[in-house]
Amino acid sequence: IEFCDFTKCADDEFHPTAFIRDFQTWKKNPENSLTGVSYRNAGGWWTGDREAVGYTVQNADHWVYEGTGLRNGDDFGVDDHLVGYECDGAIFTRDNHGFPVPPGADGTPSDFVILGVGKLEDKGWEFEAREQSQESHAATMGLYTRGGIVFTAATTDWTRVLSTNTHVDRITRNV
Repeated sequence: IEFCDFTKCADDEFHPTAFIRDFQTWKKNPENSLTGVSYRNAGGWWTGDREAVGYTVQNADHWVYEGTGLRNGDDFGVDDHLVGYECDGAIFTRDNHGFPVPPGADGTPSDFVILGVGKLEDKGWEFEAREQSQESHAATMGLYTRGGIVFTAATTDWTRVLSTNTHVDRITRNV
């Protein structure tokens, strides 16, 4: 974290002692090497009405989706604006079955299993340090195993809808 005298923040105002991330250090030791995802590969929406974004199911036969009734290509959480405020993602390409897979170039473990993709449109989302890829601007829900299971919902709004969205509730219980 770099502290500055004045920085223009999300509210478009200048604030003393606000902070920004040091993006050069971030690239050398990316957070997605620990969590599988990073803010720099998705974005945030802090002011005004957000677009309605949920997750499109990938790898529906994974145990995380057990008992949800969801199938590949189904969307969930859209009406709840599940993906929003701040979300994280991984750079990915698509395999020959159309499933997203991480190439690992951004620090995401190569065995990270992408379970949901929330496509973000360019309008309204902040992508301050976005790395470009074929599938840019997407929140990426997934997991990988390394001495334990690491699951990421990749959205700060997961807990907001936990008690009202049956799919989010069941996925959480499965994890």
